[in-house]
Amino acid sequence: MPGMTPVAVPNPVALTKSDDDCGCAGDPSTALERAVGYAQSYKAEAMNAAPGVYSDIQVHALPPDTMEYEFIFAQEASATAAPAYLDTQLVKFQAICDSKDFPSMKRIGIAHPKIHFLFVNADGTTLWEHTFEPS
Repeated sequence: MPGMTPVAVPNPVALTKSDDDCGCAGDPSTALERAVGYAQSYKAEAMNAAPGVYSDIQVHALPPDTMEYEFIFAQEASATAAPAYLDTQLVKFQAICDSKDFPSMKRIGIAHPKIHFLFVNADGTTLWEHTFEPS
């Protein structure tokens, strides 16, 4: 896209586990925190998927049932072009959540899982966010 930093978005699946060995099955009160902890263990892999694009990728628990992926750009991205591009990725992000994240979250005891994507510019301002629910 002319006039903006390329917006490479690592596949969120790289941040999540698709099987049951995170050790959090059966306890809804701790399932979200444990799932987030496990997702954080994939941070280096996700950062390597888009070298230089993000200064950090964080995963947060938003109780009772939401996992947030926070992508912080390393350099200033266009406040108009980046959100417009990310809007074009909604179908892709939904498909990733539906095929990997939501089934995994349900298996470990999160009955109504949600995934929140937050993209933050290098100056700390929010560029784009969206909460996904199972289709």
